[in-house]
Amino acid sequence: MDFSRRSLLGGALAAVPAGSLGAITPSDPSRPPFHIAQEGAGVWRFRSWTWTAGAWRPLTGRITVERAGLQVSGRPDPRDARALQAALGRIVRDRSG
Repeated sequence: MDFSRRSLLGGALAAVPAGSLGAITPSDPSRPPFHIAQEGAGVWRFRSWTWTAGAWRPLTGRITVERAGLQVSGRPDPRDARALQAALGRIVRDRSG
């Protein structure tokens, strides 16, 4: 999944809590939270959750800064897409995380 800088800024309208990206509370309190953490310079990992076969299963991915854009590998659960967009917008604005 590739995101251009323009699509990231346009899609990052949802607010991300100031400070750390950390866990983003889901709209459904029965779901585990979407989580994002910086692994190193220009590299973040995210964890989303999906309900499969009677249990919550993690969906993980990586975000890397590549020149003027971001590279996203992996997909969150569709219910966490807005949280991922918000996190990407935060990374674009402040690449230190």
